[in-house]
Amino acid sequence: MSARVGLGLIGAGRMGSTHARILARGVPEVRLAGIADVNLAAARSLAGELGIDAVFGDADELLAAPGVDAVLIAASTHQHVALVSQAAAAGKDVL
Repeated sequence: MSARVGLGLIGAGRMGSTHARILARGVPEVRLAGIADVNLAAARSLAGELGIDAVFGDADELLAAPGVDAVLIAASTHQHVALVSQAAAAGKDVL
């Protein structure tokens, strides 16, 4: 098996939490490398549930973190364009 993709999650609300749980428990090719959310308490709670150490209060910190190869954007819809642009500028693949 090849190396697992380090995936960062942006958005720890309902949709982000659902995606994170599915990825963490059912996609062996992915390693959740960190979670970012402006609601740091929500990010910490989800990270604690899934055993993830890297938690960030904004997307820029996550995008700069080591081990993040790609990001899943699950923030509010009105933030998608800006976050996709940020991730692309950081050289990250985007889902």
